[in-house]
Amino acid sequence: MGDIPGRKLFKVFNQDFIVDERYTVTKELGQGAYGIVWYRIISILVNIVLISYDSAATNNVTQEGVAIKKVTNVFSKKILAKRALREIKLLQHFRGHRNITCLYDMDIPRPMNFNETYLYEGQGK
Repeated sequence: MGDIPGRKLFKVFNQDFIVDERYTVTKELGQGAYGIVWYRIISILVNIVLISYDSAATNNVTQEGVAIKKVTNVFSKKILAKRALREIKLLQHFRGHRNITCLYDMDIPRPMNFNETYLYEGQGK
């Protein structure tokens, strides 16, 4: 894979994570059924279809904690696209709730191969 401007590549549970260069992944936290999560000051949650991984990262600019969830194979099956859209809608709906993570941004690191997206999440305020 060639370099993508403005991005960094991290390995999380042997998976490639291409995140915005403002973030640094710090450690893996665990695996689950839906994605990978990283946590430090910034928590990165990465989703892979039917597999979860936990890890952490730091926003190098603000030093705030965020989660980055990688959702792969978004359009490989209709049900996966529906699940991803449902999650995004719920995160938007509950934005600002102190007990639910907040969706800050979305990213598509390889727009020519739109098969994965990253959701940047953080602590609700």
